[in-house]
Amino acid sequence: EWAIPGYPSNYSSLNDSIFLALPRGKYPVNQISDASLCTRILQDTIRIVHDTLKATVDAPLYVCDSLKSKIQLHVRGIFPITLVYYEAGQYKTAAIVDTSHNLWVGNGNILLTEMTDSAGCQLLLNQVFQINNQPIQLLSINRTFHCDSVKEEIQVSSTGQFPMQLFYRKNGIGEIQILSSANSSFLWGNGNYQIDSIKDATLLKKVFNIPLDIQHDTLEYVSNSPQFVCDSLKSKFEIQLEGDRPFTITYNRNGSLVSGTFNNFQTQYWLNNGTYQFVHVSDSNGCIKPMSEFFTLNFDTLAINFTSPLYVCDSAKSLIQWELAGNGPYKLFYQKNGLNDSLLMSQNQVNTYFENGTYQFQQIKDFTGCNQLINQTEILNFKTLSFTHTSPIYNCDSSKANIRCFLQGNAPYILTYVRNGQLDQLSSNQDTVDLYWDNGLYSLISISDATQCVELVAEVFNIQFSSLSALISTPVYSCDSLKGSVNLQVSGNAPYTFNYLKDGIPGNQVFAASGQWYLNNGQYQLQQVIDSMGCSLNVSQNFTLNFDTLEVQLSNPIYNCDSNKTHLHMDLEGNAPYILTYIRNGQLFQLSSNQDSFDLYWDNG
Repeated sequence: EWAIPGYPSNYSSLNDSIFLALPRGKYPVNQISDASLCTRILQDTIRIVHDTLKATVDAPLYVCDSLKSKIQLHVRGIFPITLVYYEAGQYKTAAIVDTSHNLWVGNGNILLTEMTDSAGCQLLLNQVFQINNQPIQLLSINRTFHCDSVKEEIQVSSTGQFPMQLFYRKNGIGEIQILSSANSSFLWGNGNYQIDSIKDATLLKKVFNIPLDIQHDTLEYVSNSPQFVCDSLKSKFEIQLEGDRPFTITYNRNGSLVSGTFNNFQTQYWLNNGTYQFVHVSDSNGCIKPMSEFFTLNFDTLAINFTSPLYVCDSAKSLIQWELAGNGPYKLFYQKNGLNDSLLMSQNQVNTYFENGTYQFQQIKDFTGCNQLINQTEILNFKTLSFTHTSPIYNCDSSKANIRCFLQGNAPYILTYVRNGQLDQLSSNQDTVDLYWDNGLYSLISISDATQCVELVAEVFNIQFSSLSALISTPVYSCDSLKGSVNLQVSGNAPYTFNYLKDGIPGNQVFAASGQWYLNNGQYQLQQVIDSMGCSLNVSQNFTLNFDTLEVQLSNPIYNCDSNKTHLHMDLEGNAPYILTYIRNGQLFQLSSNQDSFDLYWDNG
């Protein structure tokens, strides 16, 4: 009988001995009794100090200093305990005398088979470890630049207990990189790196102090359009490069592949005319950047030829024709009346039209920037051709019809006309021209000037004028009108106006044609006659009219003794001399007298 919590209070046996399987511990025994109920008080304690054989095994741990791996075993049982194991195929044993035991093994296949304690108890282990531990070593660092990421791939070859930690500084700031295997790689961007140390999985550490400087540029390029350089007669093609030099540029020229290597970030090509296709550019890292530049160069030397200004009638401007060679479009720089101006020309043959003014043609530039000086002055002062004229007016001095023409344009002028069916021309340098034409049928056709401008006229003139003349007779008394009659014979262009003085007082008389002019008595001074064309003719003819009405008074016939004739006295009033006409005995007789009275003595009859 005993009293231990968790166990029966007594054990029974039919034999003279009792076998109790008790674990490690302290057991107080109270008494023992037999079948006859005899009892013996024991008051004893049974102490079980032996353990059941057990073991746990830790993973191998490499110890740098020993260059071996430590396998720690945690053991319970009756010591000493014998461990049976195989190291790299060799049979080995180890005596374990404590609950904790370190087994030091080298690299290779480690097989822990069994343990046996002092009581002969056995424990099968059958644990296998493949150990290939190495000391921490940094065998190599290889660097490969990756064009796409613009980073270096750092390839680290190392030995040690993985995973390991690589401690480094980038631009002075500490960072950690995990090395998961003997060959690890990772990408590092630009910076100043310092590899300080490596710590392996056993927490052992090794210092290295290896500097790495990573400075790379992305491979890029920028190009401009080819620029023709006038002096060299070649085209300059510039390429700006970024990346790690030297650079190699490959291009195709007229079907042939060409490449060149450059150590500068700025590269210039001086290219002759031809077809170019740039293929790619590469740098020292082996990065390749495709190029897309494709162009055909066909530049010409700039040359100019232009005509003298020619006035164009329809536009009322002056034409200058330009013959250009070079690389259009072209830009003409000039001054007009002192003010700067320019003109863009897109073709090699260009007609330009300029208004009147003073032009200083300075220079011309083409698309490539080449320029050629002109330095020529043109003064344009052309006028638009126009023509007006007056109606025909008779010119008295010339006895011709005068037509005054007003011209505007560029002298000399040529007037083309037809006279009585005959073609004729008149040239003049004046802007005002007087035409003096005889009588006839005229057709005015056109007027042209020095610029070959022509204005059609198509006007017809029928000119029929007469010279002014006047024939004035001596005044004759007109019995019917009781006035003095002057016979006028005039020619010219009716009506006619006679200007005169009568008794010192001015007067005029208008006549439509030749005829009689009847004047009252008075003193007349004829001065001039003027026709409808304004022609005047000085007359300077004077006469005095003092006519009386003819009256006759006859006395009765009286015989005169002394003369033995008949006396007839006659009183006359009129304008001496008088003519007395009579018939005597059938015969006609006349008698003239200047006296206003006279006596007639007639014989019988």
